[in-house]
Amino acid sequence: MTLNDIIAALSVVINGIPQALLALSVGFSAFPTSLGFAVGVISCMILQSPIPISMQAETIALAGSYGDNIREKLSVVFWSGIIMTILGITGSLNFIVDLAGDYVLNGMMAGVGLILAKIAIDGLKLDIKWLA
Repeated sequence: MTLNDIIAALSVVINGIPQALLALSVGFSAFPTSLGFAVGVISCMILQSPIPISMQAETIALAGSYGDNIREKLSVVFWSGIIMTILGITGSLNFIVDLAGDYVLNGMMAGVGLILAKIAIDGLKLDIKWLA
């Protein structure tokens, strides 16, 4: 394990904090959300798979924004988990990451940032309306 590996692991852990806050802000409960993140961490450790493509934020945003009821929200989370599990177990995820290359991955990460920025702005608009 190199210093880069340790820094990457710490960055992923630190990145989990705002994702947990995002989950709380769109209506998920704290305890189940933390259990979900714990399962993800344990699974990545068992499979020895760092995940450079982050779907958590998108899944949380979709489930929180587009799910009309608890069944729809759970379906979004469940099916995205199943798809990512299949990709991880089959090794397809590593193939996709290698195939995409650094430029595409950086563009995808920038896209995630834009999605999260939009959600933050929408949340701020709701808070301002609430205060008025």
